Amino acid sequence: MKLKIQNYLKLLANIRHRWIKFLALALTVCVATTSLVVFQPSKAVAADTVILTYFRQELPIPMAELESFANGGKPSRVIRFLTGVANIEQDDFRTILTQEIPANLKLMDKSLNFILGELALYEIGQAIHTQTRLGNIEALRSSLILSASDNGKLSMLEIFQKYPARRLYIDARRLNKAYGQVSFLVDGAEKAIMFVRESVADIIC
Repeated sequence: MKLKIQNYLKLLANIRHRWIKFLALALTVCVATTSLVVFQPSKAVAADTVILTYFRQELPIPMAELESFANGGKPSRVIRFLTGVANIEQDDFRTILTQEIPANLKLMDKSLNFILGELALYEIGQAIHTQTRLGNIEALRSSLILSASDNGKLSMLEIFQKYPARRLYIDARRLNKAYGQVSFLVDGAEKAIMFVRESVADIIC
């Protein structure tokens, strides 16, 4: 599983540069024409039950049990079953849940409202969604912003915790890919701003 994660992230890194210039241009136009207002979603509702899915299997688990496992606790019966049928090492599953991604809240807020950001949210939503999937892009945007607003970092577990719905569906087959897409979304915005700054510096010099 670790090799699959590493290979996926390497593949992701190879395609990132294709989008950086486009994202940089979009960020430049937006920053030049609008003031920066950080979206502050409501904290009134948050997920308390997670439905872990694997093909047709649907395995409900209280968020508290998932949090306990992520924080080093013993895996519940549901987690043992899921990691067994999916052939995932429990430590790898825990890593996917807890691996933190540094995030610039202001830049991420901007990138989430661009077309590329919405496309990324759509793809992430294939793994993280409610049963109906209605309003999923807006809900994911909210959970990402709330996750990053705490300490400038986010993780998949925090995204689950902040998702504004009582019951949240997680596709175990696509969770690793979703982590890579979140990482790309955050890292892409950072690199785009760096590209803009370097380009402006070259023009001035």
